Amino acid sequence: MEWLNLLNGTIIMGVEIKGLKELQAKFAKLDEDLQTEVDAELTASAVNITSNAKRMAPIDTGRLRGSIVPDTNTKFFKKVTANVFYAPYVEFGTGTKVQVPAGLETYAMQFKKSVKPWNGMNAQPYFFPALDAEAPKLINNLKKILEIK
Repeated sequence: MEWLNLLNGTIIMGVEIKGLKELQAKFAKLDEDLQTEVDAELTASAVNITSNAKRMAPIDTGRLRGSIVPDTNTKFFKKVTANVFYAPYVEFGTGTKVQVPAGLETYAMQFKKSVKPWNGMNAQPYFFPALDAEAPKLINNLKKILEIK
């Protein structure tokens, strides 16, 4: 997985799946009913990730929760983003309290602002736990739809 970057001064947190174009091409070869089912399952997963991320996001002003939105308009391509500049700092923490899940080190490093150690803010993960909880469900549901054993 790879993250999306800074856009017009707002950090867009989202996930890009490597190999997605190849997978989309395979989905496009399915009959129309299966295409509809697969796309509906991808949409449902994006909505579930959004809902769970909002539920797990801490509330101060509500701006972070309100910024978590799905984009389900493109067939076979769904995106969930958190569109506030501080989204990754809440997810990973700051200062000496940074907690980065394995595999996300490169992405998290782009948000490092200081070389001086400082106390900082505890991580309050919400985005990745929502994604991690939904991913196996999506895979299982797609396998059922596509009858893959």
